[in-house]
Amino acid sequence: MNFLHFEREHLPNWVSILGEECVSLGQMMLAYRDADEAIRFSRKEDGSPVSVADLESCERLSALLHKLDPGVAVVSEERAGAPDVSQFWLVDPLDGTREYLSGRNGFSINLALVDNGIVQRGLIYFPGTGALWWAERGLGAWLGQQRLSVATVADNPTGSLLVSGREPDLAVARWKLGLVKIGWRGLPDWKAGAEKLCAVAAGEAIMHARVSACSAWDIASGQLLIEEAGGVLWDDQGNRVRYTADGTGQWSAPPYLAGSEPAVQACLAARL
Repeated sequence: MNFLHFEREHLPNWVSILGEECVSLGQMMLAYRDADEAIRFSRKEDGSPVSVADLESCERLSALLHKLDPGVAVVSEERAGAPDVSQFWLVDPLDGTREYLSGRNGFSINLALVDNGIVQRGLIYFPGTGALWWAERGLGAWLGQQRLSVATVADNPTGSLLVSGREPDLAVARWKLGLVKIGWRGLPDWKAGAEKLCAVAAGEAIMHARVSACSAWDIASGQLLIEEAGGVLWDDQGNRVRYTADGTGQWSAPPYLAGSEPAVQACLAARL
């Protein structure tokens, strides 16, 4: 469902504005990759790659968000910090740089408006496919103009689990999460980055589990998609994940379970 084909008048204004910019940024990213400009990248302190497309996307999104919401801070993967405010945009200008550099389509642009630790607006755009996923608190979760709903245990009692390809092997992940006890089958890593959260929001998978920490901008927009589709994203203690910087200005998110509330509750209970 390509954003270019949507009837924009039926979308909230913020989705239309940010969606148009994401389309333009996606075209830039793909053009850079086709021209081999994407191979110009450096390494961050944690060893992960950052390309010229990451940096250009960061600059353009920051400028647009400051124009769209004057006075609202912007926190980006490429320009982090710890603003002393309760409301801010949390931005990953190119989530899945490895996917991008390798020529695959699992990379995305992730945007989340956070207020007092809770995401109020979220948008994920996949330049490789043109798919735009968005949510606003109280207005539902959407793939373009198609409303989303998570799958439930009753819908799919042997539903699938998505795990990260860089997590411990599937057997270890299933053991840690107690999934063997409740009989769900696990799937290998068949989706990248934000695709897993989108798959849960759309009911394509019953749960996404991550057993190691990640960055807040990786999951904030996806969390709102899942919540507005009727699900939850909780840490491994059963608490809703919230978004604030730690004392050093780092934006880490804990291990988590995402899916319908009954599925997540069953998983947490089974592993106790």
